[in-house]
Amino acid sequence: MMEDESVPLPQPDPPSIRGPGRACSECNRKKTKCDMTRPVCGLCSRTGRTCIVPARRRPPLRGRHDPSKVNKNAPNIELLNRLLDTPHATTPLHPEDTWGSSPSPSLSQQSKAGDQRSLYGLNMEAEDRTSSTRPTNTASDFSTSLPMNTSSKDTIHISSHSPGTIAKSPEGTKIDHPCDPSRYSYMFILRLVSIHFQRIQPWLPLLHKPKFMSRLAEKMQGQPDPLSCLDTDEALLLSSIFTLSCRFLSQGERGGHSTKVWIDVCAHYARQCYKDARNIENPTLAYLQGCILLAFHYYTSGLSSQGWILVGVCLRLTDELGLARIDSEVNAEAAHLEWAEQEERRRAWWLVWELDVFGSSVCQRSFSTEWRRASVKLPVRDDFWFACQETDSPRLPRRLGSIWLVLDSLSRKDGRTWFLLANLLHACAQEYLQQEDGVSIEDRTVLQNEINCLKLALPSFFDLTNQPMDTDELHHSNRNWVIGTHLLLSSSTYISRNLPIRDFDASIVGPGLFGGPSGLRDRIFELSRITSQWPADYTAAAHPFFSCMMLNVYVPNAEIPFQSDLVSSCDAVVRLLQARLGEYWQLGILALRISKLQNSPTPPASADMELIKRHAANTKADPAPESPGAQKSGARGIQIPPNSARVLKSLGVLPKIEAVSTVVESLETKRYSDGKVLASRPLGANAQKMFGANWMVIHREDYHSVLLEEALALGAELELGTQVDSIDSSGTQVTLADGTTREADVVVGADGLWSSTRETFLNKASPPSETGDLAYRATFSLEQLKSLNNPSVEALCAQKSVTLWMGPQKHCVFYPLRSGTEFNLVLLRPDNLPPNVRAAEGDISEMRAAFEGWDPILTLLISCISSVLKWKLLHHEELDSWTQGHAALLGDACHPTLPYQAQGAAMAVEDGGVLGSLLGMYNKSKLESIPKALPQNATVPAVLSLYEKLRKQRTTVNVQGAVRNRWFYHLPDGEEQRARDAEMANYDFVDGRSSYSWLDSKYNMNLLGFDALEDARKAYLTWLDELDSPLSPLLHDNSGRATVETPMLAQKAAAA
Repeated sequence: MMEDESVPLPQPDPPSIRGPGRACSECNRKKTKCDMTRPVCGLCSRTGRTCIVPARRRPPLRGRHDPSKVNKNAPNIELLNRLLDTPHATTPLHPEDTWGSSPSPSLSQQSKAGDQRSLYGLNMEAEDRTSSTRPTNTASDFSTSLPMNTSSKDTIHISSHSPGTIAKSPEGTKIDHPCDPSRYSYMFILRLVSIHFQRIQPWLPLLHKPKFMSRLAEKMQGQPDPLSCLDTDEALLLSSIFTLSCRFLSQGERGGHSTKVWIDVCAHYARQCYKDARNIENPTLAYLQGCILLAFHYYTSGLSSQGWILVGVCLRLTDELGLARIDSEVNAEAAHLEWAEQEERRRAWWLVWELDVFGSSVCQRSFSTEWRRASVKLPVRDDFWFACQETDSPRLPRRLGSIWLVLDSLSRKDGRTWFLLANLLHACAQEYLQQEDGVSIEDRTVLQNEINCLKLALPSFFDLTNQPMDTDELHHSNRNWVIGTHLLLSSSTYISRNLPIRDFDASIVGPGLFGGPSGLRDRIFELSRITSQWPADYTAAAHPFFSCMMLNVYVPNAEIPFQSDLVSSCDAVVRLLQARLGEYWQLGILALRISKLQNSPTPPASADMELIKRHAANTKADPAPESPGAQKSGARGIQIPPNSARVLKSLGVLPKIEAVSTVVESLETKRYSDGKVLASRPLGANAQKMFGANWMVIHREDYHSVLLEEALALGAELELGTQVDSIDSSGTQVTLADGTTREADVVVGADGLWSSTRETFLNKASPPSETGDLAYRATFSLEQLKSLNNPSVEALCAQKSVTLWMGPQKHCVFYPLRSGTEFNLVLLRPDNLPPNVRAAEGDISEMRAAFEGWDPILTLLISCISSVLKWKLLHHEELDSWTQGHAALLGDACHPTLPYQAQGAAMAVEDGGVLGSLLGMYNKSKLESIPKALPQNATVPAVLSLYEKLRKQRTTVNVQGAVRNRWFYHLPDGEEQRARDAEMANYDFVDGRSSYSWLDSKYNMNLLGFDALEDARKAYLTWLDELDSPLSPLLHDNSGRATVETPMLAQKAAAA
């Protein structure tokens, strides 16, 4: 948007930061000079007294008035223009202020913030003094009085009585909160309006600035309650402006409240105004404009049914006002309007069209605006419009085919015009994509040609390679339209190359003309090129919809976006830009979540389903349901070895586990080719005697249910489907993807192989690495296997055993679930998936061929599988540390284990048991001094360091053991395999020693007979003694992390 060409007025001097000018009650009582620091003065801070500043003070003595210095009769419009041009209006919104609470500021920050709480008539002196603030320069001469609210929290209290008409009864929408718009002074309203024209109008060019400001001054100037002077439609328009603009207020102007609170309060007020405006019998343009701005608020906060319905209202209002025919030659009513008024109506139509196109495209729904029937000209540049310089513009074309030719010389210089045309082509591509029976080859060719023509016709300032970046903020808007146009053309190109052709015969046009790759690689290169020319500081004035334009469009049967360095780097840039937009608009945060879901091979969480439904254009919204019988959804069975069962017993949940699990009587190992038993390791009573607990197998759902029931009984609160965005450096605060925060004494990252917590610790991307193996997984019912009518299969099902077939480069595991009513089968083989593809639909014939020639009983089981997924087995290198401040990692997040030792879940159970035991003992020592009082250097980070020391070496040994078992299972036929088989025959599993860890009795005793909780208890007591010893400073550094081994740890290391 171009600025007004009026003569610039002198800018006001930056105001100085000063105190409120009065002492607190305590200093006044003691006759002590108060330093007036806010929120707590120096004296009250030292004495612990409550620092209260009196609401009233003695009026200051009037100084001698010099009429030559102040002109009381100066027109207020000069003050208005000065406000609109003040530099502080472009104060950026800081990332730490967005969508959630911030850490408490220092006293110096609070005192500076307190100096600005009376700015613009917002007296918030009694507001929450723990909110984060950052002083910024603001115009101090805009202050007027407003009622002071004494609420000390950010909670919004909405009045329960029915709202009345805004113009007549502003109390009807009054909110018990200092951010309530009904409390705003005239000058603060002007501040928000100025923000709108500097931050919102560049990408939402709806209002005629001179006309709007003149109307505002005429209605509200000098009024004690400005909003009560407005008509209902005007109140809706202004309140919608507040809702969009308030997020750009500086911290001092927000009076200590978070951006989210301001947005919520202003949005509630706007909704009440909208409710009142619905009673208007004859809709006005101001009513439509208010609805448009409110609809943009809804869409930029995340697609929702409220926004979808409100866009429908906008569409009906455009029909009612006849905006689609504003430039029709037979529209006599429009002919009587001034040119600037006609332009205002055109802009309203275009913005409603833009809302409809965005919502319908993203949600994959039918378009409501029929652009081919509209008679509307393209909008002109803002500078021509604001100056009322009548300028002609081309009319919207009625069909595809040389759309770019409609542009005249003036229109070619406006970035928004090209953006609208690119958006038009993108809408056509999306419309074609929604046609289930495909499109004709002629339609697709015309669309592709039209996209190419528009690319070729772009003026020189659209060149991303040679065009220098303009650092003038006034031109950020035009540059953003350049970026947006390229994003739309890139997406349109990708869609057009993947449109299904109706009744297509390749022989007609020759081979390869419309075949070949889908263009994903070209799309990635194009996206990288575009984003590289988009400076991060330009995002502050960018269209929020750009965050969704950077997402990949889901096209059925198109090329799968495999993970590679190219894809990952492009994704990283896109996500950072989406996060930047998310600092201002919630839509950016949601687009970032969709971007992560696009690259996740695992099924989405239930909490993400609504988001996926709203973004059907970017995700596969209807995942195929699982078929009965053999199921495709990953591992169903989990083994619970004795070391894990001991932890569950100590936690008191073992009886419930035993009720839904199966006790394993033996581990049967068989030769792959003929099913010959190589060894049978007795368990059952032997496991109880040797290891102190049974070996069990359980269905994953049953395992989760028992643990969940116990956790809820102990008072745990669960928030399922919650995505963590970041963890602060101290490890006590977690920021979620929706911007909200959670605080805790300890944060535990148990988020698995693809842990985002781990990446936070490492401060870099930390994906797992490939192992060279993959797994097929399936579950059968007993009835399904009995239908085979095979005695050998029925005998296998009758055993309470874990059966292992070992062969060259492959092995298979089979065991019962749910008391033998279901059975779990896992087939492991060399990985043949493309690099970085985690999972894919398995080919049944390929799977059966991979195990052709194996034990006939096994191949008979495999024949029952009707569909299957291939899961790549992944690993991660050993981490240097598992803890950071008050945060720690657990399970696969820090030591992912290959499934060759049945210890992956068991190690996670041990981790959780040890961590909970240590923290429980620490808490008891702290509160009850049992077994002894805590030394001063016994901190939570030190306890977490002890947890890491106890667990790190044991889990490393386990990970290495699983790797050795992989080699043990997969020996090729030959001399070494025959020696292994001979050693396994009649092996003594009680006292036998072997170079194979799977056989070695000592290794298995250390692995399966280990009591993790008893080890933690002894280590904790030793740790307390060491902290009390004179050597304690040598044992721990300043962070509390142990720097030398404790005796218990040294003993464990020697034993290992």
